[in-house]
Amino acid sequence: MAHVSSSSFRDLEEFLDSVCASDVPVTVTRTDKKSVVVLSEDEYSSLMETLYLLRSPANARDLRESVADLDAGRGLERNLLS
Repeated sequence: MAHVSSSSFRDLEEFLDSVCASDVPVTVTRTDKKSVVVLSEDEYSSLMETLYLLRSPANARDLRESVADLDAGRGLERNLLS
């Protein structure tokens, strides 16, 4: 995660464009105030989806097992019907 000071902002639009282009969250530090994190909407949506999928212990276990199966070469390729 990148870090930047709020005092270094000159062009907010340019900064936001760079955050979206890089898909890397940026921590903005502020003097005597809490820091904030800026991330693209795509990254935020991805994070929320991951949290949703992992909130059920059974679903989290199934996902971990599926990833392990794929990593071990036990995946099965199929053609999708259109």
